[in-house]
Amino acid sequence: MRLLADIGGTQARFALQRAGQAPARPQSFAVADFPGIEQAIAAFLAGRRDARPDSAALAVAATAGGDRVALTNGPWQFSVNALRRRFGLARIEVVNDFAA
Repeated sequence: MRLLADIGGTQARFALQRAGQAPARPQSFAVADFPGIEQAIAAFLAGRRDARPDSAALAVAATAGGDRVALTNGPWQFSVNALRRRFGLARIEVVNDFAA
């Protein structure tokens, strides 16, 4: 199962996708409601105890590349490796949201 995210300066949208299936309906969160992406992901996954992703694809409003990601028009910053460890993900792909 894969976690999909579209992270902008004001909204963060999350969905889960099982292998070979279309993504589930996304859920939106206001970026301002969370101190960081970790808390937003935790809130999204909180009601989904039986669905744990093993990888993630994040489209972010930021320059993608390297471990450190800082939104260009929002307050969130994060380490890709720390995020991967926090949620037990084998892999995280981060791409610029415009490129995605």
